[in-house]
Amino acid sequence: MPCPTTKRGARIAIGAERAVAGEEGVFSAPVLLAPGETRLGVVVLSPGGSGAVYAWKVQLVRRQQGGDLVAPEGPELLGSFDAVSSAGGALVVGRTGPGLRVRVGGMPVSPGQDGLFAAMAPARDPSIEVLDGQGRSLVRSALPLAPAAGIRSAVGLAELEVSFLGHPGVLVTGRGAGAARARVGPVEVEAGVDLDERDRKAALVDLARPRDGLAAEHALVPERTLGASGDAAAADDRNPGRGRLWARAEGEGMRLDLGSARSGITGSELGRYDRELFGAKARGEGALGPLRLEASAFGATLREDARGNAPPAPAHDVLAAGGGAALWLAHGALVPGSEALRIEWRDPFTGRVVRQAALVRGQDYEIDWTNGRVVLAAPLASVGGRPSLATADPFQAPQASVVADYLYAVAGPAAEDLQGGRVGAAIGPLSLGGHAAREQRLDGSWRLVAGQAALDLGPLLRVRAEAARSDGSL
Repeated sequence: MPCPTTKRGARIAIGAERAVAGEEGVFSAPVLLAPGETRLGVVVLSPGGSGAVYAWKVQLVRRQQGGDLVAPEGPELLGSFDAVSSAGGALVVGRTGPGLRVRVGGMPVSPGQDGLFAAMAPARDPSIEVLDGQGRSLVRSALPLAPAAGIRSAVGLAELEVSFLGHPGVLVTGRGAGAARARVGPVEVEAGVDLDERDRKAALVDLARPRDGLAAEHALVPERTLGASGDAAAADDRNPGRGRLWARAEGEGMRLDLGSARSGITGSELGRYDRELFGAKARGEGALGPLRLEASAFGATLREDARGNAPPAPAHDVLAAGGGAALWLAHGALVPGSEALRIEWRDPFTGRVVRQAALVRGQDYEIDWTNGRVVLAAPLASVGGRPSLATADPFQAPQASVVADYLYAVAGPAAEDLQGGRVGAAIGPLSLGGHAAREQRLDGSWRLVAGQAALDLGPLLRVRAEAARSDGSL
């Protein structure tokens, strides 16, 4: 639902929905409407901290033909306020209309004769509610507060062991690890360090390498894991490979990862490059007038880890669906968490991907890291959908296959360097993009260069062209 009078960058809450106003103050959010009148509560908070509470009535009329009629009325201002965010919540100071009451954080607030009020909204329930003189709720919505700046949490652990026996007489060993979460201006930062006495002789470049190169994710083994609560709880590890230094920084239109990351070049059909890596990845997007720009870059330099394991090798498998639910990848000894699976349906005449769907582990499939066995949640039919050409052959429908990108353990060269990136630009209906990637090992190298161009004029005309080239072998 558009609101053209909101300031650019304002935060909006419509019930449980959230939105941020873009250019010219326009925003949109999905809302559920019932036949007749629906009263929506809208809270708008500008970047400066000033806000307002509105009641917005929307009429929905069912029609037999031509679709339903939606008629929104003008928003009714119920009150204004100023909010100052802090780690424990927000201080709200404002004014309501005559005869109205206010609840902040679920607690009633008594406005003065002039409608002025002040209250503290706790972080656990940053809500504001406006009631009429009889105590009936007019609107209730969460305050769309920006997270407060500063350190959110920090934790550290250190251990030291001293031995006075044996040779060389006195032996000192120790380990220290720590992590912190903070907000620096508009950027959310999370970083950690994990060091021990063996790092005294390590090179500076070892900060960008993991101690365990065969762990990309904290993947639980069901047979060895106790049951956990089912209310969306999860076990997570930001540093599964025990990297000496890791960090995440994310702001509006940008993100930086140091540690475990994915190359994530998946926006094209030709020249996709999606693999797990331990190194650095940066991406950003923005607008320069009518021109929309995006770019990303990644890189890693891997060597033999502390356990003597060589860097894992990437694999790309395309497994044709046969009507069953069990599949076997070409390799075993997978790196837990490195896999990315999806289903593709390709037209048998043109070879184009007519539809695809990404799969989520634990919901759509289970995988055995040791032997590479994949079990889908439901059997996958070998064909599906309508063909591009009508024929009498029922098997000319788009053919289904499971595509898997993953890493697996190998015994071979103990060095790998990889780099890559993507750039893209769009203006109006025209968009251009290109990406490149390079993998270098002691026994060979591989390079990929690809480009895309698209023209989208809506239902009248859609044209897309792609080209890719790779050379070398690993």
